[in-house]
Amino acid sequence: MFQDVHSKHSILSAILYIDYFISDVEKLDRVSKNIIIEYLFLNAYVISRHHGGLDSFEKFLDRFLEDGGDEAEACVEIFSNNNIDFYKREYKSGIKKFKGIIEFLKGKMDKKDEENSINIYIYVKLVFSLLVASDFYATSEFMSGTKLENFGEIHGIDEFYNKYKETEVYNSIRSYENNKYEKTKDLLKEKNINVLRTEMFLDAERELIKNIDNNIFFLEAPTGSGKSNVSLNLSFKLLEDRNSLRKIYYVYPFNTLVEQNKISMEKIFGKKSEIANKIAVINSITPVKMEEEIMDDKDEDGKIEYYSKALLNRQFLNYPMILTTHVSLFNTMFNSSKESSFAFHQLANSVVV
Repeated sequence: MFQDVHSKHSILSAILYIDYFISDVEKLDRVSKNIIIEYLFLNAYVISRHHGGLDSFEKFLDRFLEDGGDEAEACVEIFSNNNIDFYKREYKSGIKKFKGIIEFLKGKMDKKDEENSINIYIYVKLVFSLLVASDFYATSEFMSGTKLENFGEIHGIDEFYNKYKETEVYNSIRSYENNKYEKTKDLLKEKNINVLRTEMFLDAERELIKNIDNNIFFLEAPTGSGKSNVSLNLSFKLLEDRNSLRKIYYVYPFNTLVEQNKISMEKIFGKKSEIANKIAVINSITPVKMEEEIMDDKDEDGKIEYYSKALLNRQFLNYPMILTTHVSLFNTMFNSSKESSFAFHQLANSVVV
């Protein structure tokens, strides 16, 4: 029956997805229906692309037209003219219905404003990332028995924050806060750089607390003013306030800065500590993160699973704290390939510095 559509089960799944839900959508009021029908087809588009990368929603719609040059129309005709044993409903979505909806959707696309287009892009990218991640995890478990149960989430920032509070720098700042902060002084004449760093640290913390319900914060300060230390404290403050936050990304313009800040983190948390093991460097020059202490106890079968998990963690960024570059972040956010989209969903509920 399907020999003419080769092995492209993605488009078959997309068509069945539309048919399965279309009757529910058609029962809605006109305004709701016009909104939901678009997302129904966006979801179908994501399903159709889950073995490749994202290309164009309009191109997906064109696949159902006579000049689309694709198997989509042929699949619809097959479903319409045959009883499909594996589909537990009566198939009702003929090509005429598809073409009517596609004409409506193309009309909507021509009227899209920029803000709404951005929202739709984020939605499609997020759903695509979740789908390909789920597919990849399921395939890995089925093929090799590799099952992941830890996705590198922070379920309580105290482990990080309490260790940070033990540092000499942090305690020095709190001592200054108790004894000198907000006292009358002319900071323009201050020559001690540590005093200026401390003032900025405390000012930034106070502003964050005052605006804690906001989602975007901006800190501008010259090189050497202690922005890394300030951002570390503010990140912990955010996770302390919001239980929904699960990861921290530190994003730098150069690999050298990534390495510098990795060293700084190791000084704070200890190079071989359990906390340090939860911090990963993700860039073009750093190998896949491994847990060497765990590796030593593995037999050959255990080593295969160990390496498989390490690779999955790297592909999907299953780490609580990530040090990376702008190139890596933008690749995750804007590259349309399947592999680049693996970790996009990890940006949700994360602090990105």
